[in-house]
Amino acid sequence: MPIYKSTGIQAKGATLTLIRSGVETPPVFTMKYILLAVAIIVTIAYLTEPQYYQHDTESFKINKHTPGNIGNSILEVKGDAPSHLTGYYLLHDPIEALIARASLMSEAEHTIDIQYYIYKSDFTGNLLFKEAKKAANRGVRVRILLDDFGSFGIDDVLITLDQHPNIEVRLFNAFQRNRSVISQLAFGFGSTTRRMHNKALIVDNQLSIIGVET
Repeated sequence: MPIYKSTGIQAKGATLTLIRSGVETPPVFTMKYILLAVAIIVTIAYLTEPQYYQHDTESFKINKHTPGNIGNSILEVKGDAPSHLTGYYLLHDPIEALIARASLMSEAEHTIDIQYYIYKSDFTGNLLFKEAKKAANRGVRVRILLDDFGSFGIDDVLITLDQHPNIEVRLFNAFQRNRSVISQLAFGFGSTTRRMHNKALIVDNQLSIIGVET
């Protein structure tokens, strides 16, 4: 079926419209083929196993050590209660929760395990990492596990911490650094979108603060 296309020509301040005939050309790609191509690309991206950097050494919990000051304090609070029982205390105030974390890390004698979904280089984050480094300098084994999505963009900070002989840093489900995060989330749905929302600070395997201050 012939179609007509109009072409505007400017001449001496007036517009002259010419009409010319032509033959309609069917589109090369239809919506069906476009959707099929997108489905194939998404499937390939989903099934492709991404290559991530793997840490050279494995990490294990230290089971055997003396209770230390924190453990002895817990025994005093428990009194005559059965040894298999545990206790908890609610930290309602965010400032109180932050102070409790910093104080607990300053009292650590053996181990500190840090696990969080989001880390930012703000006052809170810098304070906790400062206490972690001070503890490591005292000989405390510090392990840090962060979700890469919630802590993206702080590689320099984490690399510096990981270089300390007593600090181990791990990233959960890390993104590939040579690809866009948005594309990895879009084409890796179900794998890259699997995130770690745990929030815990464990000191000397004796006492833990879970959750996050708001």
